[in-house]
Parts: sequence; structure tokens; C-alpha cells
Amino acid sequence: MHISSGRWVYGLCLALLTAFLWGILPIKLKQVLLVMDPVTVT
Repeated sequence: MHISSGRWVYGLCLALLTAFLWGILPIKLKQVLLVMDPVTVT
């Protein structure tokens, strides 16, 4: 049986950070691809 550690705020902050970073990734990639080719980026 799972026992809660009580660190739900920490987990929520990490989940929000992850969602923010995945959300900003396409915007930043669009800017980067203006000056670099896709093969170099990957």
C-alpha cells in the first residue's frame, strides 16, 4: 500500500515547471531554427 510522503507541493511545482518548459520549447525552437539548420540543432 502506498504511503503519502506529504511533499505534494514539491511535486506540483515540478509538474508546473515541466509543463512550462514543454510549452516554451516550440517557441524557442522556432527562434533558433531561423539561424541554425535542423541537423545542427538535433
